[in-house]
Amino acid sequence: MAELTSLVEKALARAGVGPGARVLVACSGGPDSVALLDLLHLLAPKLELILNLASLNHGLRPEAGQEVALVEGLARERGLAFFTATARPADFPRGRPSQEGARLVRLRFLERARREAGADWIALGHNADDQAETVLMRLIRGAGLKGLAGIPPVRGRLVRPLLSLTRSQILDHLARRGLPFVRDPSNEDRRYLRARVRRDILPLLREANPAAGAALSRLAEVARSEDGFLDELAGERLDSLAEAIPGGLSLDAAGLAGLSPALARRVVRQALSRVRGDLRRLSLDHVDQILTLTAKSSARLSLPTGRARREGARLILSGRGGEPLSVLEPMEISGPGLFELSTGQGLEVSLVEPVPALEADPDQALLDPARLVWPLLIRPPRPGDRIKPLGLDGSKKLSDLFIDRKVPRGRRALTPVVVSGGEVVWVAGQALSRLAALTPGSRSALRLRLTT
Repeated sequence: MAELTSLVEKALARAGVGPGARVLVACSGGPDSVALLDLLHLLAPKLELILNLASLNHGLRPEAGQEVALVEGLARERGLAFFTATARPADFPRGRPSQEGARLVRLRFLERARREAGADWIALGHNADDQAETVLMRLIRGAGLKGLAGIPPVRGRLVRPLLSLTRSQILDHLARRGLPFVRDPSNEDRRYLRARVRRDILPLLREANPAAGAALSRLAEVARSEDGFLDELAGERLDSLAEAIPGGLSLDAAGLAGLSPALARRVVRQALSRVRGDLRRLSLDHVDQILTLTAKSSARLSLPTGRARREGARLILSGRGGEPLSVLEPMEISGPGLFELSTGQGLEVSLVEPVPALEADPDQALLDPARLVWPLLIRPPRPGDRIKPLGLDGSKKLSDLFIDRKVPRGRRALTPVVVSGGEVVWVAGQALSRLAALTPGSRSALRLRLTT
């Protein structure tokens, strides 16, 4: 048991889950999530974690209600706040319950519960075997490097502390602790690809290499690291090749054509993400069609989410209808008030006495006004920016923070950064600095809140 708690503790530290963090544990009643709850509960006194428990009745199986009741009993035994809901058919995409739809409904429920609980993180119970199965499934479907990166340990506020634990280790832990759990019969249903991978393909691979699961998990870790590096490299190239114009981006066509095909594709994908905010409905074929424009002097291309055209030495990417891009312009603030940012967002700055209770709202920060140097500067992130995150020792590059939190590169330049006396004290929606955080001796609070 000590070995497993140590592995989970290290995983939490790598994810940035610091002492005093409020964690909402997602629990279905299955072995992985019950073990997750138990291991976090064992670590809670040492790490000063504040735990809450959440379980959704997805309604896909008759026994779903009994599973939620089991989880509620686990919460009651540990004295934890419990959050639950029952999904309706109307909650699912196109009104039809399905496994994939249940995943989306569950994530929406967990985010609502996280906000209600005032939690910083949502902990999920994916394990090393899940990781190996995911990599194999994506390989079968023809994934590239990004797909082979598998299940990320951290994505936004989702954290997966069990990714280094095998299913066998988890079942052994539950047996030693005498903990009840339920099994989802769909996990054994060969109609689903994951079940076929789990029951048929992985056992064959383990005959050739008993450590096949660990090898696949290692592949995911390497792919994730290299994919992140290539994304950073592509972002740097895009910054050097692109200029913001009304309605889109203008790229140096010759410079883009001079890149390797792999890097050029990533640059175009990131450019499209900056213009449109996401890459939905855009395929590799669309990216390659855009790249063919670098060999032409004049051409146009319609895309599902915008347009591309070659004009002289420039390749122009624009959104549908040529909507103007938002740019975050620097602004100084000398005191409380309501300020309009150039992105169209509002920033509400107010002094609050007495100090209010902390609220888990990513668009809001509470700072100690006595620890601030006025005026405050609101600006976009700059190369080399660092923050001293609350709950962590040392400092962290904002570029690393954005990577860890999976903030799309196109969104980073629009993220307000609040600077006091030359120090970053708040990265909106991402991190608060301990340099300006409230302390037990704080007499008032400065509330910064982003509005739309």
